[in-house]
This record gives sequence, structure tokens and C-alpha cells, in this order.
Amino acid sequence: MEWNLEQIRLFVSVAEHRSFSAVARESRRAQSAVSSAIAMLETDLGVSLFDRSSGRQPRLTEAGTALLEEARELLRQCDRLEGRALALMRGQEARLRLAHDEAMPYQPVLDSLDKLDQRFPTVEVQLASGAQGDVARKLVERRHGRVVLTEAGQRILPHIRRILRDVQSLEEMLSQDRGLLVGSLRIGMIPTIAPYLLPHLIPHLQAHYPKLELKVREAITDTLVGELLDGGLDAIVAAEPINEPDLHAEHIFRDRFYIASATSGSDVLHSPLTEDQVALDRLMLLDEGHCLRDQALAVCAKGTERRLVNFGATSMTTLLQMVSNGMGLTLLPEIAIPSETASLRGLTITPFAAPAPHRDVALFWRKSSKRLPDFGALAQSIKAVADGILAQAEAA
Repeated sequence: MEWNLEQIRLFVSVAEHRSFSAVARESRRAQSAVSSAIAMLETDLGVSLFDRSSGRQPRLTEAGTALLEEARELLRQCDRLEGRALALMRGQEARLRLAHDEAMPYQPVLDSLDKLDQRFPTVEVQLASGAQGDVARKLVERRHGRVVLTEAGQRILPHIRRILRDVQSLEEMLSQDRGLLVGSLRIGMIPTIAPYLLPHLIPHLQAHYPKLELKVREAITDTLVGELLDGGLDAIVAAEPINEPDLHAEHIFRDRFYIASATSGSDVLHSPLTEDQVALDRLMLLDEGHCLRDQALAVCAKGTERRLVNFGATSMTTLLQMVSNGMGLTLLPEIAIPSETASLRGLTITPFAAPAPHRDVALFWRKSSKRLPDFGALAQSIKAVADGILAQAEAA
């Protein structure tokens, strides 16, 4: 972020006066200085705030209109911060605490607070709502060292989530005016894909979309799906299927499975391998919750109840270290082969007979999202990178 508060103040002033020259006179500076400050702000934000082609009077663009109230709120927050700091310096606390009874109309209170804010912008107002005898209603409370939602907090949580989704929708709308994959994008990825895909995907995106601010979260599928539905993530990369009616799935690549065993171990596997040749009492699995664990059971444990080796490992690297030391076998996705075999010696990778078991990997996003072009571009980038990794695995 390179823009400053003075540019924001000039943006709001020009929008309210509808004139660069009027703002220049009011602020006692050259009109060219005002125009230059607004132009620099537009460059930093990546959007045009004013349409200057309609004569001498600047008009707000759609993006400018959407950002104007946000800019006003930012300036109000700064005024409050300065007032609070001044009050603290003087040993005062500029805070007004009000309690509102639910039996009273709410709108007159809001109107009064709005006028109060206009006249005394540095006064912090805390408004509590509740019935008689219970005006100060708490939304959270501490129980046994944990912070939990109260009953009132649970009722208001869906409304807060809806507000956050609306804010996110506004950000998505603005991002469409900036071009593909510009600004912040939060994606989640499961642990059996992230360490193999991200080291190649991030440089690819940086080269093709330099204005993208990528934030990555690695977690198991259930956690990622929950955060995606709640608006904490924009998209996730995971194995299909995910049975959520509010999510769209865009297939990216097919990831075949192999069996990894110790080169010098007692496990003798013949290629190509069939599922019934895998000794289940030697099969090592990831911890509960990892989708690869479920996929391994689906591939290798058909029609049997034999004991499995379960060390509670949370990463493929941990499992493969155990395998290389002769402690068992494990199912290995093809996308992991180039990375794991380069860093770990003593592994034998055996393919399954055709048709080889596999998992289908997809990019998931909310159907309500406005960033469909971004997700299409992201899916294409992931597919291109994954295809390159899988080609290396096949050649290994």
C-alpha cells in the first residue's frame, strides 16, 4: 500500500465538490497538484476513480462510487484515532456508553448517533441492546479458559457472516475492473498436494500475474470446505468429490496412485501391481481426517478386515521416511514422486496395473462468487503447472 491519507482526503473532497479547481482553492494548492495526487491514488488502487471525459466537471466512475463511502469511513476512523490519542494524553476518555431497550424504536437512535458523529467525530460510542434488566447483552463469554459465543452471540453470528460476505462481494466486484488475478486471493490446499504444487505454482503466478497477492492455507479437506463456505477462503484445491451444493468444482488434473516400498526391504512387489497384492498389514496410512487415508483404504482394503499399520502421521514425508527404513508400504500420489524421490533415497515406486487407481483433483469455489474469470485463470495455471510435474513423474 503506497497511497496516503492526504490523497484519500483529496479524493473525498473532489467527489463532494465535483471540481478539481474548487478543491485546489480550498486547500490552497495548485490544481495540477490535486490532479496529480488523485492520479497517483488511482495508480496505487488499480482503478479509475473519476471520469474526466465528460467536460470540465469530474464524475465518479462505478469504482469511485463504490469506494467513496469506504474512504469517508477511513477518514472518520482517523479522526477518532487522533481524538482518542489526544484524550489519553490529557488523561480523558472520549467514550459514550449507551444502553437501548428493545421496546424502543431503533431508527431514531441511529439517526441521533449519526448526528452526534458528525458534530463530535472523535467521541467513541458504545451501544448495548437488550430487554429491561438485561440491557448490556454479551456476545461472548469466557468458560473454563475458553472464549465461547453466548446465546445472543450465536443469534447474531449469521448476520455478521452475511455482512462479511457482502464486503467480500464488493471486493470481488471491484477486482473485475482491474483485470484477471489482481489483488488479494485466498486459496486453500490439502497437505498431499500443497508441498508438491505450490513451489512451482507460486513462481508461475508471479510471472504471469504480478499484481496478484496470493494467500495460501494448508489444511485437511473438511477444514478447508468449512472456511470456504464461511467466506474465509476464496477457493480450495482438493480431491473430488466434495458434496456441497453451494460449491462449484472445476476439474484440474488426474493424479494416479503408486505404491512406495523400501528398496532394501522385505516387501517384494511385482510390476504392474494389482490391489490384492498389497500386504494390508504392512500398509501405512496418514492420520484420520486426511482424504488420502480414505483413498488408500478404498484402493487397497476392499473386502478385508486385516489390521493396518497406523502411526498417526500427518505428512507424506513422514510416512515415506518410515517406508524407506523398511517399516511398511504406503500409497503415493503421482504428483509427489519428483519431489519425494529427489530428497529421499531407498524408495522403490511400483505402478498399478491398468486401469490404475487415481484421484481427481479440482478447484472449488462458491457458486455465489463474482470472480469466475479469476478462478478460470487460476484453474488453467494450476493445470499447466500440474501437467509439468506429472510429466516429470512419468519420466522418473
